[in-house]
Amino acid sequence: MYTPESNETDVIIPDGVTEIGTGAFAMNEGLRSIKLPESVTKIGNAAFMECAGLITAMLPEGLKSISDEAFAYCQSLAECLIPESVTKIGCKAFVYCKNLTKITLPKGLKRIEDGTFFECENLTEISIPDGVTEIGACAFGDCKSLRIIRFPKSLNKIGDWAFKGCRNLESIVFPEGLKHIGRRAFSDCDCLESIVLPDGLEHIGSGAFSSCYRLTEVMIPESVTELPDDAFEWIKEFPAFRQLVNDPAIVRKYIQYGVNDIRKGLEMLRTEHYAKRISPKIKYPFLAMHYLRTHNPRLALYIRNDINNFMYEIIPNGFVQFVAELAETGNYFTAINIDKFIQQARNTKQTEIFMILLNYKHTHFGFEAPEPMRL
Repeated sequence: MYTPESNETDVIIPDGVTEIGTGAFAMNEGLRSIKLPESVTKIGNAAFMECAGLITAMLPEGLKSISDEAFAYCQSLAECLIPESVTKIGCKAFVYCKNLTKITLPKGLKRIEDGTFFECENLTEISIPDGVTEIGACAFGDCKSLRIIRFPKSLNKIGDWAFKGCRNLESIVFPEGLKHIGRRAFSDCDCLESIVLPDGLEHIGSGAFSSCYRLTEVMIPESVTELPDDAFEWIKEFPAFRQLVNDPAIVRKYIQYGVNDIRKGLEMLRTEHYAKRISPKIKYPFLAMHYLRTHNPRLALYIRNDINNFMYEIIPNGFVQFVAELAETGNYFTAINIDKFIQQARNTKQTEIFMILLNYKHTHFGFEAPEPMRL
């Protein structure tokens, strides 16, 4: 074992050595470079931990395993080419290697372990090789210079805090096979403006994108079954939105239109300025949901005067309860507009709304059998 007081700065390990043992060079501040022979297949736990002066590590083809904390806190390490033969890189293997700017990962990896590159603050880009199915907790947390991440198609899970504090990330495209994004996985990514979430994604963890203040528009796939209130920072800001829209499936639908339109919609409801010019895809559903909660008489009058635009947005979105409420209250549907609404319900295959409107016509205007609805 080389002691911290060893004077050698450039070490070449002789051929025939098969393993670098636990803590073999740990805390050797004078070490500047290390060259391992092709006979080495394993680097043990904390083998080069806290070698603060280590700049270059030349790892041989044939190396299979880099164990936990093998190069942890090697603050000067700028170059480390990991050979393709490596199939396991341990937890915190390169934690706080703050001068590491780029690293190439071997294709044989299946998992990026917890904290592997945590606080590698000068790492600018990373390509995760195909075959990796999971990125562990804090794996790239606080990599403040990281701008580019390339994910493989094989990736299934991104762990808790995996990319927390990667403050220079601007956009992310997630692979189609991804199922799980963990708690606070991308929190505090200040520059993140764009993400593409894949169809098939099922779980978005608590605070997954919290404090990503520039991320104001997200398309949530219908496959998502878990979406906590604080998954996105700007949803957390809107208790009125969560009160208005208490169905997770509807939340997924409307947050895709973005924070600005939702703010306008909530302001419209608060001020009762129902004629406010905002996206009809937000305006009319918000007014419909608000009416079902409040039965505001001023809003009822506005609905009656703008019924054609209301129904154009409401019918395709399947607001059955709202249409049923209008039918029960009366005075919204006329002999002139009822057939148009019935036809729209048929065209959009909204069976329940179709039957409500058909019954209303029969009760109020007499019955003329329409063409049967084809589903």
